[in-house]
Amino acid sequence: MKTMFHELAHIALEHGGCAFGARSVAELEAESVAWICCDAVARFRRVLVRLRGDMGGGGDAAIAGIRDSAQRIQRGEQKPARTAHRREVVRRGGGVQAV
Repeated sequence: MKTMFHELAHIALEHGGCAFGARSVAELEAESVAWICCDAVARFRRVLVRLRGDMGGGGDAAIAGIRDSAQRIQRGEQKPARTAHRREVVRRGGGVQAV
């Protein structure tokens, strides 16, 4: 999983075609992003385990509760991203531009 995050970080950070000296910086950045992502996944797993215990130890009710919580978490995570995007568009003069 860490390798996947590492390679995706190269793409997200636009590291394609790095110059010789910049490669070490690109590797440091990608590796750092990978570790941060892996840490986030580990934290999420711990939350799911705790939720499962809090919701009766398993079964259909626990699964439904986890699913509901996951959907609320996703909506909460997406809201700041949408807000940031709208602010960026307004800051650039209100026109529709790729950000």
